[in-house]
Amino acid sequence: MAIRPAVELNSTVRLLCSIWEKEIRTDYEAGLIPNEGSLQAALYHHIRRKGLHGVEVFAVVKTFLNGKGIPDLIVAKDLHVEAVMELKVQKGTGGIVYESDVDKLMGWSGKVTKKSEQKDWLRINPYSMHFEPYCKSSERAEYTLNDRTAWIFAAIGKNYCDGLDRRVLGERISMRLRNSVVRRAFKRSFLHFTGIVYKDPKRIEFVAGPRS
Repeated sequence: MAIRPAVELNSTVRLLCSIWEKEIRTDYEAGLIPNEGSLQAALYHHIRRKGLHGVEVFAVVKTFLNGKGIPDLIVAKDLHVEAVMELKVQKGTGGIVYESDVDKLMGWSGKVTKKSEQKDWLRINPYSMHFEPYCKSSERAEYTLNDRTAWIFAAIGKNYCDGLDRRVLGERISMRLRNSVVRRAFKRSFLHFTGIVYKDPKRIEFVAGPRS
């Protein structure tokens, strides 16, 4: 599936690509990423360590009460949401359940597509990690979203998992987004990070893309 980012990747998203292909691969090979929670923690650590001035990363510890609809990671720079990430790790023989995560990314992208005053930006309470409703009078910082925001599905699993297949994800996007304009806009800003584990445990391929 040929998906092109809307614009050339900005420095923050390029950093995420580099971290995925280098640090996350190294951590996985060292046995440090056995599940989704450890992948979230590893990304948070490396982004905080390597991020340039102004880069922030928000990681949500999900509970039964607050997990639904909240992304796994949000990366911002200078109050702009550079990337919204959903993560999956499957180390067993089962497939990757990707549908709800990709749907969540499409839902969040709708905040930008609709371009209404109340829905084209996001505010985060850094103390509670809750997403708060629009309020013009609020003194809290406003984190903006626009067509430069990258929507990233990052998954690690066996090579036969559908969640690692760009064609399968493309079909999911096309099925859920009937409006061709909306679908093209999402695909231009969608990135698929994959960590593919082949039958031989020494064959591991981490790719952050596509880039062309």
